[in-house]
Amino acid sequence: MSQITDTPAGMRIRRRTVLQAGAAVLLVAAGPLRAQETPPPIVLITGTSSGFGRKMAEGFARRGSRVFATMRDMERRNAPAAKELRTLAAQEKLAIEVLELDVLSDVSIAAAVERAITRAGRIDLLVSNAGIVVPGPVELQPPAYFQSNIETNAFGAMRVIKAVVPHMRQAGQGTIIQMSSALGRAIDPMLGGYCASKLVLEAACDALGYKLAASNIEVAVVQPAGAYPTRFQSNGLR
Repeated sequence: MSQITDTPAGMRIRRRTVLQAGAAVLLVAAGPLRAQETPPPIVLITGTSSGFGRKMAEGFARRGSRVFATMRDMERRNAPAAKELRTLAAQEKLAIEVLELDVLSDVSIAAAVERAITRAGRIDLLVSNAGIVVPGPVELQPPAYFQSNIETNAFGAMRVIKAVVPHMRQAGQGTIIQMSSALGRAIDPMLGGYCASKLVLEAACDALGYKLAASNIEVAVVQPAGAYPTRFQSNGLR
């Protein structure tokens, strides 16, 4: 199981070249995609309403991948983000399809994964990115607030991975990239619940990587370090 820690410089997430369907795909990288004879990689990304998820949806699509960009509540709260992404895809002729996916709902996850499989036939790469932060000192934070960090960031990610893995096993290959944080290793006293969620998530992905290696499925964790200009903290418990 691989881990990557990035810095804010250049706003890039670097990852070893991911070989899917015979094509090399980089996370959010500039430059045109070389001509390829094989079908484009099929990428499913969670949490694409803003931040890293949105950037990765655009980055993969601009390099020739077919992207299923998912987000929760796209008919209400995230309706503007969904419309904006669809408009961008139409204007730039990008292969991006926006799907509803709430990582807290097994039904929602199953529906989104099934739609992607039905339309594209497979999922080569899962980028598990959806997450929230509910800040507060552990001593004073209501248990429900602490739990919400873990329920969304850790259990939510595992629900999505669990739904996608059987399809990757059937295909005989796949890559899972789990977005984490440097706070999965370093602790911020005002973000105890968030840090705990990332520790849980990384331990689970470590175990998952050993288990899935025999099925030719790679698991990697990306740990962005430092502050990034996203709306991440505004996505907390409401």
